[in-house]
Amino acid sequence: MIYRSKSGGVKRWAKMLTTAVLAFVLAIVVFASTAFAGLLNEYNVDIVVDGVTTTVTTREEKPTEILTNAYITLESTDKLDLSGFEAGKGGKIVLDRQHTVNVEVNRTITAYAVYADTVGDALTEAGLALHSADKVNYALSDPVTDGMVIRVNTAFTVTLTADGKTQSFAMVEGTVGDLLDLAKVQLGTNDYAEPSAATFLKAGMKIHVYRVSYKTVTETETLSYKTETKTDSKLTVGKTKVEQQGQNGSADVTYKVKLVNGKEKTRTEEKRVVTKKP
Repeated sequence: MIYRSKSGGVKRWAKMLTTAVLAFVLAIVVFASTAFAGLLNEYNVDIVVDGVTTTVTTREEKPTEILTNAYITLESTDKLDLSGFEAGKGGKIVLDRQHTVNVEVNRTITAYAVYADTVGDALTEAGLALHSADKVNYALSDPVTDGMVIRVNTAFTVTLTADGKTQSFAMVEGTVGDLLDLAKVQLGTNDYAEPSAATFLKAGMKIHVYRVSYKTVTETETLSYKTETKTDSKLTVGKTKVEQQGQNGSADVTYKVKLVNGKEKTRTEEKRVVTKKP
């Protein structure tokens, strides 16, 4: 019978375990090194589509591959700006989609193909310069959407003459009354405007405000005497004789006078008192 040492078996088992552990540790080190190397190759890229920014982490160097991995499809009409992008380092990829916007100016609609991100930029790209008084149905900072209808009411000039002063105003709509409110011109009970306050404004219109006031005046007027002619057979033919010399009379007459912008327009007699008969 042969007896073997138990210590030798233990040593062999320990050696095998140690080898396995070392191999496992080595595998972890290799995996970690590979993963770390992979991490070193990744970089961040900002993708801006119609003004909206998304940041992605990638190892790709081609912009088209980066966009594809970000689930962004390029269209034939898209505009791609790579001036801010550097392969392997990052930066910004800017993508502008082409949009069709319908611009209605004073009830005439025209379609424009634009790459602008905002309504204001779309109007500029379409070559439409806005006056400060023009009205747009969107805020100029609103985003552009395909097929949207942008309505622009362009301003026109009207003039207002009131209280000795003439001013020009840029309007897009409204009535004469609206213009008076804008100019802070109030009409008194007897005042009026031409054209009337209910008239709709149009380009080149001239509006005048007339201030109406009344006053009472009393004036002394001369009353002319009347001449009566009588036939007298005693007088030689062709001869005349004054029997009574005529004298003019007088009367105090009270008038109601209508003044328009300070000037007399009409007067109406209200009272007459004869102070001396003719």
